[in-house]
Amino acid sequence: MKYFGLHDADPAPVHKAPAPVRRFSWVVTGLLIIFAALALRLVQIQVLNHDDFRKTASGQYLKRFKITHDRGRILDRNGVPLVHDYLGWNLCMRVDCSPRARQRRAALVADALGLELRDILDRMRAVKKTWFQVARGIRQPSIVDLARKHGDWLSLDATTIRLQPAFPLAEGLLGRFGSPKNLRQDRHLVGLEAALNPVLQGKDACLEGFRDGRCIQLSLEEENRVIDPGHGGADVYLTLDKEVQEVAERVLDSVMEKYSPRPGAGAVVLDAWSGEVLALASRPCSPDLRQWPYVRSQEQRGLEDVQWMIPLTYAVPPGSTFKPFTVGEALSGANPRRLTDIVDCGHPEGTRGPVMIGRRGVRNYKHKRHGNVSVERALMASYNVGMARLADQMGLERMAGLLGRIGFEERGGCYSLALPGVWSRLGKEPGSTAPTGLWRKGYTAVSWSFGQEMRMTLMDLAYAYTAIATDGTLRPPVLTRKVTHPAGNRGSPRWLEQTPERRVLFTPGVAARLRGVLRKVIEVKGGTLNRLYREQRSLFGGHAMGAKTGTATVEDPAIRNRLDQAAGKKHSENILSLVVIGPVGEGFARYIVALTAPHPRCKTGRKTISAGRVLGQCGVEIMRFLLDRDRVRT
Repeated sequence: MKYFGLHDADPAPVHKAPAPVRRFSWVVTGLLIIFAALALRLVQIQVLNHDDFRKTASGQYLKRFKITHDRGRILDRNGVPLVHDYLGWNLCMRVDCSPRARQRRAALVADALGLELRDILDRMRAVKKTWFQVARGIRQPSIVDLARKHGDWLSLDATTIRLQPAFPLAEGLLGRFGSPKNLRQDRHLVGLEAALNPVLQGKDACLEGFRDGRCIQLSLEEENRVIDPGHGGADVYLTLDKEVQEVAERVLDSVMEKYSPRPGAGAVVLDAWSGEVLALASRPCSPDLRQWPYVRSQEQRGLEDVQWMIPLTYAVPPGSTFKPFTVGEALSGANPRRLTDIVDCGHPEGTRGPVMIGRRGVRNYKHKRHGNVSVERALMASYNVGMARLADQMGLERMAGLLGRIGFEERGGCYSLALPGVWSRLGKEPGSTAPTGLWRKGYTAVSWSFGQEMRMTLMDLAYAYTAIATDGTLRPPVLTRKVTHPAGNRGSPRWLEQTPERRVLFTPGVAARLRGVLRKVIEVKGGTLNRLYREQRSLFGGHAMGAKTGTATVEDPAIRNRLDQAAGKKHSENILSLVVIGPVGEGFARYIVALTAPHPRCKTGRKTISAGRVLGQCGVEIMRFLLDRDRVRT
């Protein structure tokens, strides 16, 4: 120590590592710790949690997907398919690329499919996903080669396309399955495809398997697990007869070519005893997908809108075709008339104007002046004055009871006639009468006697004639004969399998007498269709038929003006209809053929055309085909 004169020894100098060396050691130490932690994590993943992560990885590729079963077929009564399905493809394109590559890809697809390049590019700009669907329901086989050549950015999925219909047969009735611009299977259903969609459409199968983002199977060795097997659509057998339908449509084509009725022509062929519809045709056949379903009344919609199915969607006054029911009511009841009873069918001597019957002025067709004739002759020659006198004697209540037995029921203050079952789902226009508040004694019943102040579709008219053709009992038209369900299907809707109610309209004796008068309409001089029988007797081929022609005037004159303006030609103001039953004289008539041609084109200087001239030969041709075919089969 310094106090004793001694000094302490100096401590040894400390040598510190330079700063860079220290930082390097810290980095190495940190890296070792990190690698040690990663090693421990790898051990945990590969050894401890290996099974859990394997399940998670598999779950990311395990997807549930749907397989659409085939849609049910539509066949005629003999099992002949009325529609056909074709193989098609849905095309998807990958769009996560440069704008230049998008332009090139879109140009290739547009050129292959015949699409507009601008439309594809606009859709591609709006898509935020990796893949987007370019088109559905492609039928060009060349698209398959294009997809194979550019498999890195094009994908194809097979699908089934239904061309509805595959041929013009029953086009208006069958309707459409998919729009020409958008073949989505759940849109744009019309006609029977819409009405029977709950039966025709199958249930998608739900499967589970390994798929990538586009639901493409990763391994073919892995089997898909079935979650829900689903089932295909049911096959619907219609009552339509393909041969009869072809004849009916050919006949309508000839009417359209010769007379050009506006808005078109329609035909209904029924099996009178069973009520089965053998043919249901309409010309022209151009169902507008945008106007389905037809829920507006005829006054609210234009005539161009009712061209879908004339026998179902065009309710008009039946005219003289309703006269047999007036006579049938007169022959029934407590104090029945007889066919030999005399009725005054003439105009007052020296006048040609209408005859006041009750409160309504009535005149015969072409102002024909006739005196006292029998009830049978009045019906056979279709005298309006005679029918009006019968209705005026029966009164309003009795005529209203006749409409009630036919099926006119009061709904919302009006009497309407709507067929049960599938018809309401086909957009059928229900028949109707004037509102009950406008019924007038001495006027309304007189109008009903010759088919005025009421509206009926051609199907309604054919339905009413089933009572005259058989034993006096109405038989509602039936369109579906049977439904064949695949395995797993639970059944059909209740409205498809229900049995329509049958109403008694006349006694069998009254129905037989009416059939006899309708036979004389053809075979006896003075009948409304006797001229055709005398000039072309060979057309009947020895078959006994009955018929009734009808000519009615549309209520709204504005409709007639629109007809002439749209066509640029003079059309008749009348709505023509014809009903043929046959064979007559064998206890009952088996077939009913009903035709209509509203507003046919007139010749120069003529304002009217008779129903016998326009539709007579057409109705006889259809009936002759039916009877000749039955003779050959027996």
